[in-house]
Formats: sequence, C-alpha cells, structure tokens
Amino acid sequence: MSSAGSNVSGINLELFKRLNIYQIVGRKLFGCNVYRLAWTAANAITGCVVALTAVGLLVQWHDYAGIGDLALVQLLFFYLIYSLYLLKCVTLVRRGDDLWWLIDVTRERFMVSDRCRKHVAMFHEQRARSITATYALCNFGFFAVTSQWLAFPLLVNGSSRADGATACRGNVFHLPFPVATRRYNDYYALFYAAELIITVCITYVQVLFDAFIISLYYVFVVDYDIVARSTGNRPRNECRPGSPTDISR
Repeated sequence: MSSAGSNVSGINLELFKRLNIYQIVGRKLFGCNVYRLAWTAANAITGCVVALTAVGLLVQWHDYAGIGDLALVQLLFFYLIYSLYLLKCVTLVRRGDDLWWLIDVTRERFMVSDRCRKHVAMFHEQRARSITATYALCNFGFFAVTSQWLAFPLLVNGSSRADGATACRGNVFHLPFPVATRRYNDYYALFYAAELIITVCITYVQVLFDAFIISLYYVFVVDYDIVARSTGNRPRNECRPGSPTDISR
C-alpha cells in the first residue's frame, strides 16, 4: 500500500484494523506473512476436528445411533457454513496481495480528475453508508448470532440435567464425536471448547470477508456514479451496446 495514508478511504478502515485484515493480507515478517501461516495452521487443526466428527456419523455412538431429521439438518447447516468458511479463508490467504491492492484503490485520491473532484461529496455520503452497514453486520454476527449459539447449549443443559449414561449433553452444533455417551459427558468441557473455537473462527472469517466485500461494493458503485456524472451524467441505458453513445464502437 502507498505510504500516503492520510487520504480518506471509502471503506471502514478503523473496523478492519480492529479485525486485523491488514495483518492477514499485507504485513510480512522475514519474507513471509506470519498471519497467513497462523490461519493455515488453524484451518488444519479445525479441519482435523471436523473430519473427526464426520467419522462419528459412520459409527454407532450414544443418541446418534438413531439420529433424527432435525439433527441431520443441523449437521448439514454446519458443514455448509464450514465449507463457506474454508472457501473464504483460502481466498484471504491466496488472494491477500490483490486484496491489499484493492484497499489502496478505495482511497479518495483515486479520483484525480477535476471533474470527478466536483462530485466528491457523493464519495463521503456513500462512505458513511458503508460504515453503517459494516458495523451493523459485525454487531449482528459477533453478538447476536455467536452469543446465541454459544449460550444455547449451556441454557439447555442447565434446564434438562439429563442422565449421563443415557443421553448426550447438548452442544453448539452437537457434532457427532466418535466417543461413548458417558465419556462425552465426562469430558463435555473439552468438546464444548472445541466447538466454541470452531464457531468463533467461522464467525470471524465470515464477518470479516463479507464486511470487506460489502465495503468494496459501496466503493465501486460510488466510483461508477462519479465517473458517469463527470463524463456528462448520461443515463445508463444510453450507454448500452449499439447506442449512439457506445464508446466501444
């Protein structure tokens, strides 16, 4: 990124600094990005845990021997969001340099034309909307969703006090670890911590990636509108292929 960082950016830089997107996509130590290496290691560990739970579906263990439709839907939902989590992690790690360059493009100084500078107020108006949208997404993801996921099994276990020999205690996603019911209940804190870590990692990457993409969309939209206004404020349908104003002809 360029050194002149005093220019206003169209994305919520303060939020992304708190979420450490700068470290993930840009900074390097001894020629390598230690944050990307850390994320790769974290993905490998969580991937092994998730693969272990998939093995639990192939063996008979406690109440999953007669798994119901609701539990299957819950597991399907988990594996779906975990697949999206892996896809977004790979994108952040493999395309980190491209995302770093996009952060520089979102700055106000990208509009260097005098005509574009006349409409810079649109840039700041759209920037305010982007900041509001990203803060709302982060608050919903981190506090509303994650807190409910993590608190729900504790509330259920506190109200139902099931017999440890016959029923399995509830968890965040109730992943089918291949262990006996009594052993699962005896080491419930360990299994709950494993699902808690996976849930926090999934929520963090999902919110970080989605908020960043939404911010870029806001910037691209306002950049297009500013360029359109600075070149004559022509309606978009006048620039369709084959029209008199089609610049590609």
